[in-house]
Formats: sequence, C-alpha cells, structure tokens
Amino acid sequence: MYLVHVNLTESDAASIVRWRETVFTPDRRDVYGATTRNWQTVLRTDLNMIHGSQPSLVVGGWLLAVAATVTLAALAAVRAARDNRRAGLLKAVGAGPGTVAAVLLAQYLLLTAVATALGLAAGSLAAPGLADPSAGLLDTAGPPSTAIVVAAAVLGVLVAVAGTLGPVLRAARTSTVAALAAPAHPHAHHPWVTAVTAYLPTSLLVGVRLLVRRPGRAVLTFVGTAATAVTVTAMLGYRTAVATDPGTGLTAAAMEAVNDRNAQVILGITLALAALSAVNTVFLGWSAAVQARRSLAVTRTLGATPGQVVAAICTAQLLPAVPALLVGAPSGSVLLWLVGGRLVTPPGSWLLAAAAVILLAAAALTALPAWLQARGPAGRALDAGPA
Repeated sequence: MYLVHVNLTESDAASIVRWRETVFTPDRRDVYGATTRNWQTVLRTDLNMIHGSQPSLVVGGWLLAVAATVTLAALAAVRAARDNRRAGLLKAVGAGPGTVAAVLLAQYLLLTAVATALGLAAGSLAAPGLADPSAGLLDTAGPPSTAIVVAAAVLGVLVAVAGTLGPVLRAARTSTVAALAAPAHPHAHHPWVTAVTAYLPTSLLVGVRLLVRRPGRAVLTFVGTAATAVTVTAMLGYRTAVATDPGTGLTAAAMEAVNDRNAQVILGITLALAALSAVNTVFLGWSAAVQARRSLAVTRTLGATPGQVVAAICTAQLLPAVPALLVGAPSGSVLLWLVGGRLVTPPGSWLLAAAAVILLAAAALTALPAWLQARGPAGRALDAGPA
C-alpha cells in the first residue's frame, strides 16, 4: 500500500473537489481511498502536534538550565585554587575587588557565549523537524529571530552568573596575602561527626568527613542527580502511559504521530541532561580529589590504601545522590501529571534499574579522577606547593 501526497494550488476549494471527482471515479475512489484536505486542515493538524511538544520542551529547557548552572558551579569549584591565586596576583599589581571579579567572571561568560552560539546553531538545525512534523506542508522553519537570540544570550548570562558568582566573589574578597599563600581550607570541628563515624569502615568514615567538610559540593551533586532522576522518571512514565492509554480525541495515526514526537523530544532532553550530569560528576569528583589531596595524603600515611581513598571520594559523591533519587523519582511522575494530565508511575523494576544505572555511572565517573589523584606517592602530595 502506497501513500501519495499531491499538493494543489487552487483559489476555490470546490475546484479541488471537482478535480477529485474527475480523476478518481467512484470505483477508483473505493480502491485508492482518495481524500482531499485543504491547507487550513493540514496547518491545524501540524499546529496541534507542535503544541503537544511545547510543554516537554519548556520543562526540559528549565531542567537543562539547572543542570548547566550545576556544571558551571562544578567548573568553578575545580578552578577555585587557580582563581584564588590569580586574584592574589591581580591585587598585588594594584587591581581592586571589582576588577578582579570582572576578570574572573569574564572567562565563564566567554565560555557561555560560545556554548550559546553552538546551542543556537544546533537548535536551528533541529527546528525543521519540530516545526514541520508532517509532509503536508513545505519547510517553514527559518533562522532564530533577534528576540530569540537575545533571550538565549540573557538566559546564558543568568546561568553563568548563578553558577559562578559565589566563587568569584569569594576569590575577589580574599586578601592578597591569603590568596598568594593558598592556605589550607579551615576545617570546622564537629564532635557529632566524630561520634557518628568512629566505628565506620575506613572508606565510609573518610567519605562522610569529606562530605561534611564541603557541603556545597553535596548540594550540587543532589541538585544535578535530582534533575536527571526527574527527567528519566518522566520519560519512563510517558512510555508507560502511551503503552496503557495512547490517548483519545485524535485519529489513531495522528495520536501515534503525536506520541512519537513527544517521546523523541523527551528522549533528546534526557540524553542532553545525562551528558551534562556526567560532566558535572567528573568536575565534582576532580575538585573533591584536588581539594582534599593533602588531607587524603595524611590519611594514606596513617595506613589507608589508594583504593580506600578512591572509595572514600566515591562515597562522598554517592551519599547525596541517594536522597536525590528518592526525591527525583516521585517528582518526575508529578511533573508528567502537571504537563500531560496523567499521573502514571513506571514499573518498580524500571525505576530500580534506572537508579542503579545512575548510581553506577556516578561511581565510575567519580572513581576515574579520584584514582588519577590517588595513584601517586603520598609524600609527593604533602610536598606539593599551592596550586
């Protein structure tokens, strides 16, 4: 069976019907199933399909913005020691706090500008597939308007500032002597931490203490993992909803096209968010290993093995990820209900498998930078100068 679209241009809709009656006689019409639709009907059908994908794109865009903020914050954490020393050098030659903050922030804004340009280019390439979901109309997607470019640039600047302003201001306010000397991070004494971790295994004990020492990193891990869990749960829930109730109000072919388009959009958002989450995990694991290398070197001189050090850093990353999964899974179902109007919970086996994959991926991506830092001799870390 072949489906053929013939586009005809006529000023009178009745002439199209006369053409059909002339070319396709009643006997041929029954065999070939010839139908006619005016351009308004085709446009209305396409707009319904586009509008059905807009909520997923809007919500997915905000989740990606959150993940991008976490990525920049993680990058700022990796570069914290270097930025502090650069701030000290700038102050030593007479720069004020405002100039130092502007210089440090400019590097992240430049990175954001490049990423925004690449994002606009990728969006322009993907727009025809989203704006013209059927073969009934010619390609109507054009380049982004000036308003869209300005909105993307403003959003990129807001994301960059939200993710990096805190570390930049801390570096700008640090005194010149303190920044050049790069002192060790002051550790607050928490008696309850000592009491809780006293009888834990070495890896878990060190991991918990690393987590308490840097709570900001735990917050970043929680937010990034929760965003990933929300998106994955929403994707699984949508597939479950389509399998159980494909929807009503449209023809079977139109409903199938709408479901396929929404599934493609959610899958694309999930893959993009997973890539950002992987980058976040690598950055946070690297910063944890770099900032704690001296204290971990002391731990190794007291008998801890490199494997236990790597396990400790992974523990510090995975502990906030577990509650993030517990929060993100139900939030994904609620989000799907708010967007799609259907409260669907994926099978428990799917959720457990997704949680296991997320945790294993986080552990693997954290273990790699931790192993690169822990494989060298402990004495070298103790003798190393400031970064």
